[in-house]
Amino acid sequence: MESGMGNMTVAQVITLKPSEKGRFRGVYAVADEQVKLDKNGKRYWILSLMDQTGSMEIRAWSSCEWLDQREVPEGVRLEPEEVPPLRGLSIGVIGTVREFNKALQPTADRIYLVSQEKYPPYDFVQRSPYPQEDLEERFNLLVGSCGDEVRGFLESVFQGPLRRDFFSYPAAVGNHHAYASGLLEHTVSVAEAAAALCGCYRVDRDVVVGGALLHDLGKLRAYRMSPLPEATLEGTVLDHIAMGYCMFEELADRYGLRDVLRLHLGHIILSHHGKKEFGSPVLPSTPEALIVSAADELDFQVFCCREGISALRDGQVISDFHKALQRRVWSGEISDSLGGEGGA
Repeated sequence: MESGMGNMTVAQVITLKPSEKGRFRGVYAVADEQVKLDKNGKRYWILSLMDQTGSMEIRAWSSCEWLDQREVPEGVRLEPEEVPPLRGLSIGVIGTVREFNKALQPTADRIYLVSQEKYPPYDFVQRSPYPQEDLEERFNLLVGSCGDEVRGFLESVFQGPLRRDFFSYPAAVGNHHAYASGLLEHTVSVAEAAAALCGCYRVDRDVVVGGALLHDLGKLRAYRMSPLPEATLEGTVLDHIAMGYCMFEELADRYGLRDVLRLHLGHIILSHHGKKEFGSPVLPSTPEALIVSAADELDFQVFCCREGISALRDGQVISDFHKALQRRVWSGEISDSLGGEGGA
């Protein structure tokens, strides 16, 4: 890539303003790509890019210049039709942050195909901001806080390859915790929040904590790291709730879990999205299931809220409209200039 501009992380790019200082360059991994045709029939790309600091969506319009630097240092110019599939690869980008429809949009002016040996995609995978050892310690404390029956079952579940994958997989490929160890971070947060609510109500804490730790078990089959987070075919057509319940039934059979406890935990897995229109085949029908469902939804919303706040630019206290939350979010500060997209 050409010199004269320092590499920028995703976290730095998304805070740029549309000005002469809105230029950026860097190397990122392509988490997803869409190739479309504009009104003139020319190809353009919508790319979801990632590095260890976050993710962002950029546009590469038909005017974008493509250079292949994989074998020739100075690069070989490519026509749009010659650009290979990019998903899962590392690429170099030089671009500009522009304003479009009152929202800021990073746009690629030049894209480089780079050596995957020199720039391994896994080096650009976003990871949980929390130290891995801290997340694992919090998970172990939650398991250890349960009584013998639930603790024994959880210990039988979370071992070997399943434990390894559970501790490293994403919780999603978009919207929330869509990065390495995101599943562990989300699960621990949900279980801790649910456990805290147990002090407010007369409920079975073991069922709440056990259900919270198991609620997203199906994401081990719905997603994978290869090396970037992506959805599996099974996850797309079957969904993690159905697969998670099937996994739970297999594990409960193998362990010999008592019927009433099995029914409670299975019900939490099936109902944790709270509503049928959100993907749960049944509604939460116990206080314990209601608590886990509420904690799951709260963790999602708080994550999205923080994500919106982290993308605020200098002087901006109200975010652009957040699609997942269906609202704009406030930083908690006061400013004469609100910034962001007008209206809701």
